[in-house]
Amino acid sequence: MARHMGDNGEAFRAAITTTTTHKPTPEHPEGRVTVRTSYEGPYASVGAAKSRITWAGRRNSYRNSWDDSVTEITGRVERAVTNWEAVE
Repeated sequence: MARHMGDNGEAFRAAITTTTTHKPTPEHPEGRVTVRTSYEGPYASVGAAKSRITWAGRRNSYRNSWDDSVTEITGRVERAVTNWEAVE
C-alpha cells in the first residue's frame, strides 16, 4: 500500500513497547516480565505516529484477571531522513 511520505524527505514510525508483568508461579517464584517492541509506519508526520501509540495504549493496556498479569503500552516516535535515488 502506498503512503504519502511528505515532501521534505522525512518519515516517522511508531516504536510501541509492550511490557507484561506476570504474577509469581512455582516455575518463576519472583514472577517474570515480558517486553516486546514492534514498529509501525511509515507516517508522514509526528502526529500520525503519536496517534498510533495512543491508539495501541488505549486498546491493549489492561489487567488480565485470568492469570493476574498486567500489560502496559509505552512508545516513542522515531524519525528517518530518506534520500531518494533512481533505480534502473
